[in-house]
Amino acid sequence: MEGGTALTNFPDEHLPIYLEAVKRFGSDDFVVVNVPIPPLEPGQGCSLHHMVQGDCSRFWELFREVKEEMMQTEKHKEAARLTKEMLNRVMKS
Repeated sequence: MEGGTALTNFPDEHLPIYLEAVKRFGSDDFVVVNVPIPPLEPGQGCSLHHMVQGDCSRFWELFREVKEEMMQTEKHKEAARLTKEMLNRVMKS
């Protein structure tokens, strides 16, 4: 990848959030790569790059929306798992 401005590093577990935000942004202005910005070493996460000059605020708004949606989905999944676990315990009693 050539050009662009490196914006931030992030851990691998946040990759789905960044990829979905880039997808929703709907252009090639933002790129996610599996190599972090120094001083981190390859294998220590990923990085986000902005390929054009300009304001990134719209992207970060989308990012926050995606992150909130995904967090709510995870909370819902965890609540469903705990409920099922509790029901299984009750049924065994």
